[in-house]
Amino acid sequence: MASTSRGEGRSKSLRPLEPKPPRQLFIPPEPVHAAMRLILVTKDGGILKNKVERDALREAGISMVVLHADGQKRLDMARMILKWFEAMERVLDDNVATVHIMRQKTFRTEEEEMAKKASRKKK
Repeated sequence: MASTSRGEGRSKSLRPLEPKPPRQLFIPPEPVHAAMRLILVTKDGGILKNKVERDALREAGISMVVLHADGQKRLDMARMILKWFEAMERVLDDNVATVHIMRQKTFRTEEEEMAKKASRKKK
């Protein structure tokens, strides 16, 4: 007589699948939604080259912070974000959606960064 390995030959009781409840999207009431301010923090420097994406985020009222953290570990990036956290909060105080570039030693607006690059080219 052949022996069966564990679990073979046993019928597993099948339970009917219960339908999952539909996902519910929470949309806050209009006054709360209008008062919310968001900051998108990204390492995608390509967004600085894509004016359409920047304009779309500005129209939505979302400020952006682009991290220049090439080769940094996540812990170092987290430290950099914490270092500039108060500056990021000031961005939220503005009523205008802006683009900021965050580096280890600087936190500038997109316009300030462009002006700095232009002054370097003149030298």
